[in-house]
Amino acid sequence: MKLLIIGNSQAGALKRAWEARHNTAETAGIEMFFNVIPGGIGPDFLVVDGRLAVGSHGEKFPPYCAPPVTIDMSLNDFDAILISALGHFDGGFAYTNQITRAAVLADCGPRGEALKRAPVSDSCMGDLMAEMLELQPGIRTLRRVCRAYEGPIYVQRFPRISEAILEHANWGLRLWYEAPAKAHRILAELRDSAMEEIANGTGARLLDYPDFDHPRGFSPRAMMRDSDCIHQSDAYADLILDQLCERLGIVT
Repeated sequence: MKLLIIGNSQAGALKRAWEARHNTAETAGIEMFFNVIPGGIGPDFLVVDGRLAVGSHGEKFPPYCAPPVTIDMSLNDFDAILISALGHFDGGFAYTNQITRAAVLADCGPRGEALKRAPVSDSCMGDLMAEMLELQPGIRTLRRVCRAYEGPIYVQRFPRISEAILEHANWGLRLWYEAPAKAHRILAELRDSAMEEIANGTGARLLDYPDFDHPRGFSPRAMMRDSDCIHQSDAYADLILDQLCERLGIVT
């Protein structure tokens, strides 16, 4: 069985998690291929003559394939595809996030620069979020792949940021709201709902978050990389691979 992982920087953890297990007897006969363009809002791939072709990418984050032969393979050479990780929508960690700054949640105590933005209800923010998700390269890539490939396509949700973000004074949502944790919970739930609508509309199969507690709506810090609050750890990625294999009927 040949599995293709299309992804951004989150795919690195998936690759390491797979390498830790792929030589076991249970995974004999399973091959995993990676086609990756780093970048938080998803990889930008075109589909040309049935193959992936790199769209836009930053000079500091060049695309890569593993193994190298992946770049020459047709989508139809694969038995299943996983696109990881879509829906980067957490308000940022010392980053400017155009999505959450397009308007502000009226019930979360906007402050500072946020007071210059239009206050909106949760439902209005949800509509805005869904529209802006459609502009993300990762979502456009998902739609292109779904049109070109008839096999099963799975989507990994972008991990919820680590609870360690609560300790950072320069967390984007803390600078934006008096109640940043509340704002994060609302935004995360709206994002999840929008991603479900997108997956249902494309026919892709949206994977669940790993089966562990999300304290106050955040990922537990033990499951996220120490270097930042955004990237999944290898242990987190291993749970995603378990879920993918279970969906495909693979016993590992």
